[in-house]
Amino acid sequence: MSKKEFVVCVDGVYIRNGKLLLLKRNVEPFKGYWHVVGGHVEENESLRDAIKREFKEETGLEVTVGSIVAGRVEETFDRIKIIVAFEVTSA
Repeated sequence: MSKKEFVVCVDGVYIRNGKLLLLKRNVEPFKGYWHVVGGHVEENESLRDAIKREFKEETGLEVTVGSIVAGRVEETFDRIKIIVAFEVTSA
């Protein structure tokens, strides 16, 4: 049995004036699909710092990270991916 890669990701649920912020992906995987802001957690980075960094990189927004609103695990033959979604607001 081969060892599986372990990946941790974060997503940010940003709702303003009743509208959810989505970005259209311009890279694979899922190029052309709409998605909330998010990405991989870097080594020695907290989950909350990761979502703040992703928002800054992808949108230029400074955000305040709130509560965890969802979580899921995706497992394939070679990888286990844990995704944690946070509520975020403007800083």
